[in-house]
Amino acid sequence: PVQIHSPEKKILLSCISNALESLDIVAPYIVLDDEIMASLKMAVRSGVRVSIIVPDTSIKKRLFYMSRSYYADLIRSGVRIYAYKATYLHSKMVVCDKKTAVVSSMNLDYRPMYTHFSDGVLLHKGPAVDGILKDFEDMKNASHEITIKEISDIPFVFMRGVKTDDEDIDGFDMMRGEETELMGIPEDKYGECIYVLPGSHSKIIFTDKEGGVVFRKY
Repeated sequence: PVQIHSPEKKILLSCISNALESLDIVAPYIVLDDEIMASLKMAVRSGVRVSIIVPDTSIKKRLFYMSRSYYADLIRSGVRIYAYKATYLHSKMVVCDKKTAVVSSMNLDYRPMYTHFSDGVLLHKGPAVDGILKDFEDMKNASHEITIKEISDIPFVFMRGVKTDDEDIDGFDMMRGEETELMGIPEDKYGECIYVLPGSHSKIIFTDKEGGVVFRKY
């Protein structure tokens, strides 16, 4: 965080852009900016097999559902995402072409790249990299591959906007506090769902069966 340009992000982008055959990633959270997302898509279009292992569940529900919001775009671009089911997953690893590996405290999340101190180790070939590859394959064998259908099975609910009677405002005003409409959802209908609140600054709210809520706006 003491540098303008994040060295963690530079290392990640270098691994992605230099991969020729495969890119194996383990990450507890996925929160991508446009540059990282574009780099992953470009790697797939270049013929690189990109695989990401993520946890099947998380104790941090907001980050968990925020991460899931990126899955569909990644899967449609050709990235294969696996949900690890054996235990809680908090490993952070990147392996490029089965030869070069980075093991660190850095999540696949662009925000801490600019706000947190991280440490890690860069390895090239040798027994350590072989061991990391074995760990990756073991984790993948204990995972299930996430599909578009699985993501699409989460229902979407479009919430209406709020109209103003103010004659000085043409049409619909800026929606403020409309997310409070979620308080009117019947208890038996509340669960894993995506609520879309369209407007001049659209909002998307992710909910789960335990009452967790993730809020994003555009």
